[in-house]
Amino acid sequence: MKAGKLNRRVTIEAPPPGVSDEYGHNDEGGNRDWKVVASVWAQVTPLSGREFWRSQQVQSDITHEVVIRYRPDVRHNQRIRYGDRTLNIESVIDTEEAGVELRLMCKEVV
Repeated sequence: MKAGKLNRRVTIEAPPPGVSDEYGHNDEGGNRDWKVVASVWAQVTPLSGREFWRSQQVQSDITHEVVIRYRPDVRHNQRIRYGDRTLNIESVIDTEEAGVELRLMCKEVV
């Protein structure tokens, strides 16, 4: 993994117990007592029209792909704070199952 591509600082947050919906996300990205898991360097890529369409074939509403170094504590019910934006993590992919990088498929909370 080339460190130069990880050029955005993001914060990974875990939801408070008992406040999340069936997908593990807090209603409308609210800020009620979310716990900071880590601040990490990431590559944040908004999906282009073609990638967005392709991602909808498998999972709808994916708006961003976030790549970070591998961490065993990242889960699909967490979220990413990126500046003043909130991205709910919809799926976590261990690229090539090598324990080197994670691709986080996210949906922006508007």
